[in-house]
Amino acid sequence: MNDEEYNIEYFKEHELIRKKCEKCGTYYWTRDNDRKTCGDAPCDIYSFIGEPIFKERSVEQIRESFLSFFESHGHTRLKRYPVVARWRDDIYLNIASISNFQPFVTAGKVPPPANPLVISQPCIRLEDLESIGKTGRHLTAFEMMGHHAFNKRGEEREETGEIYWKNDTVRYCDEYLRQLGVDMDGVTYKEAPWVGGGNAGPSLEVITSGLELATLVFMDLKLSPLGQIDIKGQLYDKMDTYIVDTGYGLERFVWASKGSPTVYDAIFPDMIKELINAAGIVHPLETHHELIIENARLSGAMSRREIAKRFGISPKELKTILGPIESVYAVSDHTKCLAFMLADGIVPSNAKEGYLARLVLRRAFRMLKSLNIAIPLEELVLKQIKTLKNSFPELEDSVDRIVEIVALEKSRYDDTLLKGGRIVKQLAKQSKLKAQKIHIDTLIDLYDTHGLPPEFVSEVASTQGIAVDIPENFYSLVASMHGEEQKTAREPLLDGLKEKTE
Repeated sequence: MNDEEYNIEYFKEHELIRKKCEKCGTYYWTRDNDRKTCGDAPCDIYSFIGEPIFKERSVEQIRESFLSFFESHGHTRLKRYPVVARWRDDIYLNIASISNFQPFVTAGKVPPPANPLVISQPCIRLEDLESIGKTGRHLTAFEMMGHHAFNKRGEEREETGEIYWKNDTVRYCDEYLRQLGVDMDGVTYKEAPWVGGGNAGPSLEVITSGLELATLVFMDLKLSPLGQIDIKGQLYDKMDTYIVDTGYGLERFVWASKGSPTVYDAIFPDMIKELINAAGIVHPLETHHELIIENARLSGAMSRREIAKRFGISPKELKTILGPIESVYAVSDHTKCLAFMLADGIVPSNAKEGYLARLVLRRAFRMLKSLNIAIPLEELVLKQIKTLKNSFPELEDSVDRIVEIVALEKSRYDDTLLKGGRIVKQLAKQSKLKAQKIHIDTLIDLYDTHGLPPEFVSEVASTQGIAVDIPENFYSLVASMHGEEQKTAREPLLDGLKEKTE
């Protein structure tokens, strides 16, 4: 990306300076002359753990402050769109606020519902499933607060004028952060080209205390086979439109205001407490306080192995300490994800968005079993809906349907495991006779065809003397295989999966 793309007048007017990170080599803008790094993990640790960035605020307070701020600056507030992207032919789930307007509005073929506009959009992303509960920051379901402006080039621009572009986008960001009470000397604007949904453009990641709070994208490129601009190996050309596409992480702002060890502790305190009690465990904050706080601070900058070494314990010991609470965190996240998925009309199945809902359901079933929690999953989903009802009252309209769906899925899951035991035992015997392991592509086929989780396959196969190596990113890769309408060939995906385990 051309350096001139980031030569923004606002930075000069307010005396921000451009520097190069001594660790990652990325360029960023800062008010701090002495700063050496970009502020992002892993170049910097999470310094806000135990030391909140600004005064504590709830989810509702952050959301309303954002929407009201931009309304006061001439933006029209929109209601959320569904989390299932039925208007798209390339993705099943709504992954960002800009997804609501791709491809027709962003291409200039259809006028936007308002211009400029502001929205807080519930989104679902499943590409980091294995990270949920472990990193402290990943979520499958989250709200992306965004303000958008849709500008056109040429004659139409001469008629309507420019809504706003880079200068005002950065100015709004600065003003909103100041309103919250953020120390602006600690904020960095990191340069990072953005691509998504067939579009691209320069962007700025807004970071403080090691935590990325927002991304400001200046979308002005489209995929083109004859394009002159190469970004991440793909060719792009200028669009007839140029669009302000911002994403502010609602949950991250709440986390930053609380300084809790994880985003889950900040967003799901009541659910976590209930699950801990039901599992009969103690939060490791009470038994290993120093380790948990340091793990939280370092999780974005160090690997598990490095953190374990720092405390003089083995990675296995660290996993034993963290494993139960990480499952509690993941279930808390998954119940919210399911509340939106099922309320917005997704029916679990073996295809399309239904496959992705079933994937989340069965991960939640398995984690509840590992925690020895007897509370039915549908009760936990309903608890999430009660928490969300003031902000999203429409979710309550689907309560009866959700209870029926989740209970039926649990029955089907139990039947799957009952029948699956025989399938795996037979497969294990055949593998033993051939002196072979159960390969990764077989694990995928067992999951896709019979719904058998790799952990279950491993448990059953081990009784037959056959070891199974499960890739850490198994579920993320399975989700990616089913997450797009425009399918990629199966073999390259399997090859990629094998490479990650070798």
